[in-house]
Amino acid sequence: MCRSPCLHGHVDSWPYPDKVVAPRTVEQRIADTRRRLREDTDAWVASTDAARPWLIPLSFLWHSGRLLFATALSSPTAVNLRGVPGVRVALGGTRDVVLIIGDAEVAPSTSLTSEEVAAYQAKHRSDPRTWADGGPRNSGSHPGVERRERTPRAHPHAGECVDRTS
Repeated sequence: MCRSPCLHGHVDSWPYPDKVVAPRTVEQRIADTRRRLREDTDAWVASTDAARPWLIPLSFLWHSGRLLFATALSSPTAVNLRGVPGVRVALGGTRDVVLIIGDAEVAPSTSLTSEEVAAYQAKHRSDPRTWADGGPRNSGSHPGVERRERTPRAHPHAGECVDRTS
C-alpha cells in the first residue's frame, strides 16, 4: 500500500484497503533500488558492539558498486564496525524501504581515490577529507570513511528484491 506521492507513482489507496496497489515486478523494484542508490542523499546505518545496537543517518555515495559513508573514526558507528563489520543500511521510508546487508571496511578518508572524492563532492558539495580531519563538524576527531562492501540479499520479511548486479 502506498501513500501519495510514492516513489513508483502509484495512486494513494490508503485508507481504502479494497484498492490495494499490485506489487511491483522484480524489474521495477531493481530499477527503483538503482534510482535510490543514485539519487538518495542519506541512509540509516545500523551497527552494533557487544553492548548495544547503534542506528544513525549518514550521507552516502554509491560509487563503483560500493556504498561510501564518511564519518569520524572515533564515532560509535566506525568503532562498532571495526569490531563487528556486519552492517545493515536502509534507504527510503518505512512503506518503501530498501535494505542492504553487508560487511563494512573502515578506512581513513585519505584512502579515498580522486575519483571517489570528485563523486562525493559532486553529490554532497563537500570533501570528507577536510571536514573529517578535525574541522568544526567533528571537533578534532580523526578522519574516516566507512566502505561497505555490497553483499545485497533480499530481506526474508520485506518481500522486496535488492539489486544483485551493478
